[in-house]
This record gives sequence, structure tokens and C-alpha cells, in this order.
Amino acid sequence: MWGGWLDARSSTTVEGMNARARQLLDELLHLPAEDRALIAQELDASLEEDDATPEEIEKAWAEEIERRVANVLEGRSTGRPAPEALAEIRARLHAARAR
Repeated sequence: MWGGWLDARSSTTVEGMNARARQLLDELLHLPAEDRALIAQELDASLEEDDATPEEIEKAWAEEIERRVANVLEGRSTGRPAPEALAEIRARLHAARAR
């Protein structure tokens, strides 16, 4: 929903990718922002071509939200303030672009 920036991503997401996908992600993250935005739009559109109905999508999101809430309530996951998380992401992006 992304190189040196991969560290800022969920390890589950990165671990779920094959080596080629990780390599592509690393390469894409080094593109200019405008190019990345256009690629993101195309990828998003490709996901919308899924055969899932709006009801199925809504159900899947509801299940995901329930799973995440349960993880927090059961202590398996913790949150952090958005400004802190965003500052870390921005710093990692800045460092990745500086390479």
C-alpha cells in the first residue's frame, strides 16, 4: 500500500516477497517521485481488476482490521505516535535518496 527503505516496511511484507520482487522494489524506490507515483497508480489499477466484489473487499478489510485490533489488544503488536513513525519514514527515504 519500499532499498534501504525496506527496513521501514513490515518485515512480514518483505519476507513475503520473492527475491525478484524485492530487487524490483529496491530499484523502483530510487526513481524520481513522479515516476514512482505513476507506477503506483498503475499497480493500484491492476489490483482493482481483481474479480472481488465490493462486498468481498469490504469483508476482507473488516477482517484485516479485526486482526490488527486483536494483535494490539493481545499485546502482539504495539503502535506508536504517527508523527514519530512518519519522521522515521521520511528520514529513511531521505537516506535512501542520498545514496
